Amino acid sequence: AAAETDMQNATSVYAEVLAKSSYSEAKNSLQEANQLFENKQYYEAHVKAGDAGRKARDARDASLGRKSILSESIEDVNITIAKAKQYHAEQHAPEKLRLAEENSRLAANSMNSLQLKEGFAAVEVAKVNADDAYIMSLKGTSRVTLDEARTLVAQAENSAGASVAATDLAMARESLKSSEALLLESKYRESISAAEDSKRLAPTVL
Repeated sequence: AAAETDMQNATSVYAEVLAKSSYSEAKNSLQEANQLFENKQYYEAHVKAGDAGRKARDARDASLGRKSILSESIEDVNITIAKAKQYHAEQHAPEKLRLAEENSRLAANSMNSLQLKEGFAAVEVAKVNADDAYIMSLKGTSRVTLDEARTLVAQAENSAGASVAATDLAMARESLKSSEALLLESKYRESISAAEDSKRLAPTVL
């Protein structure tokens, strides 16, 4: 029973992945111990169970030593979440953002309570949703910025300053065209930058 508890403790800290070799040895030893017990070789079973427990404890310790991997994964996800928010994820990807933040918190809480298996599962869900939120927010922001640039260029074209500031207007149009092309290529950050240039240039014509 003690060996089985040790195995459960090792499993809870994701030892089957983070300390694969030790965990596998412990599992094999426990199976052998159970087999010996069934064959009524009680002393040999007791010795083998002790061996299994020792290996399971080693696997747990080795797994805990790799807790930093989970910590770094959570940190990476939180950076992606922050980047998504810079591009208005609350507006463009609210559900993805909510899932990313919830699972990032769950991963951190699981890590702090040494439930590493739950932590790794949660951070994986958080990562998928944070990545999606970031892309959706980039795409949404690039479209909004492009629409704003189109409006300003149209105003500039119909203004009294169109003939006076022809160079600025031509540059604003060029940036707008570039932004549209970049959006079609899914180069969202570059599209936003070009649209911002167009938005900056167009009002100088007015």
